[in-house]
Amino acid sequence: MENPEVDHLFVAFHQLKQLFHYVPPSSEVAKGEFVVLNNIRLLAEQVTIEQGIRLSSLCKKTHISKSGISQMLRSLEKKGFIMRSVDEKDRRAVFVHLTSKGIEYLEERNQILFEKMEQVIEKMGKEDIDLFLELTDHFSDAVREVFYGASPEHIERVEK
Repeated sequence: MENPEVDHLFVAFHQLKQLFHYVPPSSEVAKGEFVVLNNIRLLAEQVTIEQGIRLSSLCKKTHISKSGISQMLRSLEKKGFIMRSVDEKDRRAVFVHLTSKGIEYLEERNQILFEKMEQVIEKMGKEDIDLFLELTDHFSDAVREVFYGASPEHIERVEK
């Protein structure tokens, strides 16, 4: 049952996954903390709760235990990147939100990532990037159809 193409695909996926876990180096925030900060930002963009993101939602999104998240949040709070608050109606519910320092830090780090991706596009060339994106979309459609039975017409795409 060996198939070199399948083996190569798995290696390529692994390499891409490693590349997309790149975190711009920082002496202020550990890699795990950066991931948590970014997920707080992403979750905050999806909801309109003014008091912040529920701790339980953050645990689900990051696949990190409540005790692990709490430890990181304590560190991030000490550094001034986030604030935590308790729901007045349900004292068990903890909310987290970014401070202005946290927002500014993420903007700076994400700008570095954006600039790195622009360098990748420049290095590969627009034509190869366009081909890569087209093939990635085609591959994603095929995987969804084979693995999940969804036809391309019923596949929800991420807006560009």
